[in-house]
Amino acid sequence: MISPTIFKKYKYNRLRNSFEQIFLIDLNYAVSNDIESSLWRNIFYLVIDDYRKKNKEYKRAYSTLTPERKFEFKVYSSLFHSFIKESINFYTDFIQKLTKLYSLSQVSRVFKPIELSLVDVDIEPLETLQINEKTKEIAIKVCHQTLIYLGDLIRYAEMYSEVSYKNWGIAENYYQMAIQLIPFNGNPFNQLAVIASYELKSTIAIENYMRSLVIKVPFSTSSDNLYLAIEKVKSKKDILKEKFKNRQYPNSFSKAYITSLKGDFLNDYERLISYTYGNSRE
Repeated sequence: MISPTIFKKYKYNRLRNSFEQIFLIDLNYAVSNDIESSLWRNIFYLVIDDYRKKNKEYKRAYSTLTPERKFEFKVYSSLFHSFIKESINFYTDFIQKLTKLYSLSQVSRVFKPIELSLVDVDIEPLETLQINEKTKEIAIKVCHQTLIYLGDLIRYAEMYSEVSYKNWGIAENYYQMAIQLIPFNGNPFNQLAVIASYELKSTIAIENYMRSLVIKVPFSTSSDNLYLAIEKVKSKKDILKEKFKNRQYPNSFSKAYITSLKGDFLNDYERLISYTYGNSRE
């Protein structure tokens, strides 16, 4: 089950650090050649997707697995979580280096909620004359995407953790920081909608999917996600309609019946809220 190619640290670190050096040496080249998404897709997401598939297979076949296979998956899970932790550290270090190198005060400001400091970052800032506004703008966009990747990594760590209560707050903070940095990009709104869908908050999910689309830089994937979210709400509505369709009421409304009706209404209201927003309240 454990893929040796995934967790060969030497090769992984070497490739990852090579990608990082390209960014730090020639940012314009890195961005024009889409190095950022290649880094995410071919190193980080590759491992995450592999684990997601194996996790699904493991849960499906759990009752038939031998103790040895269960232990093997436990080891694999431990390696995966170590990988996620290392990845978070890598992207945190990367965004700090980029921020210090290009003196990005806008990015430094959004760091405040998570108390990231640039003091100990092992890189020297470029001279002011070496940085033009266009390059700074590109660097800010890279930092924006990095904040989203950090949110995603933290979200995956929480999703596959063994705790029953999931705390999505830290991942949400990173998506909110990305919005603060570039408010007109739809990507982080889509990610917030994904978390809302985990929490069964359909209205919030739909709102954020729509925000992700009706914005200066829309996130196209949100279109399909929005459709699925609306279909899910419609199916729940049909269930409720069917439930109320056959309800019988007496001709005379006694005080006792009205009291009973109020109780039924409150129960149905609670269920309706649960269908729409999930069990948690805001």
